Formats: sequence, structure tokens, C-alpha cells
Amino acid sequence: AFRDAAFDKAACLEVIEHVEDDERALRELYRVLRPGGRLVLSTEASAEVTPLAVHTRHRDHVRSGYTREGLEGKLRAAGFRPERWIAFRGPRADKVFAVENAFVSRGLAWALPAVFPVLWSIARFDNPSEHKNGHHGQLVAAVRPEDR
Repeated sequence: AFRDAAFDKAACLEVIEHVEDDERALRELYRVLRPGGRLVLSTEASAEVTPLAVHTRHRDHVRSGYTREGLEGKLRAAGFRPERWIAFRGPRADKVFAVENAFVSRGLAWALPAVFPVLWSIARFDNPSEHKNGHHGQLVAAVRPEDR
């Protein structure tokens, strides 16, 4: 276990939808960040959050994703203050997920943190209002407030 306030920054990229107790995971991220520390989190977006039965889970997802309001509520309940939100979907986001899948299927998941900033930059330029189909995702930047 890490000590309290051990880190200035934390990244949780495409992980939280795989965690049964997501609220506990967010509280742990809060605990290990110093006051003023920043969290970058990405996850699937969903119009409604649905727990997934074991036989319907995709890539070990335990829920269908998060609404913005639902994820924001969980972040705030853990003590974070969300500062920036980026939603993405459509062809560019599909390419991002295809690259992610290629890395994971080849045993290169360890390299994803190095390439994610580039991939998310590509997805960021996608216009969510133009696409009805494709992957839906969200990227949020949050801070652990100084005065809590």
C-alpha cells in the first residue's frame, strides 16, 4: 500500500469500469494524492449505468459505463473536484479503441500510458454531435482540493 498523499498526479485510464467497488477505488486514488494533486480518468460513457451479468461482460467490464452525472457524483463523493470533461465518440474514438485492443492483445498493455496522450488527442478532435454510432468515452481531469 502507498502512504497517504504520496503522489502529485494519478492516471486511471480505462480501468474504473472493470472495478466492482468503483467508489472504494476512487477513495483510494483520493487518499494517495496529495492536496492539490490531479487525477486524469477515462472510461466508457453510457446513457444509463447498467451492472452487467457475468455472461454479458465485455472485456471484464462490470458495468456498461457511466453517465457524466453519475461519474461526477462518484468523483465528488470521493472528495475530488472535477475540472475538465471531454466526451468523444465516433470514427476517431473507434480508432483509439482499436489501437488499445491491439496493444492489449499483443501483451503490450504496459506501453499504453506512454501512447494514451496521443490517442486521446486524436479522439478529442472528433465531434460527438456528428456521430450516432461507435464507441463512447469520456476523459475527466479532477483535483484533490487543498482545503479538505
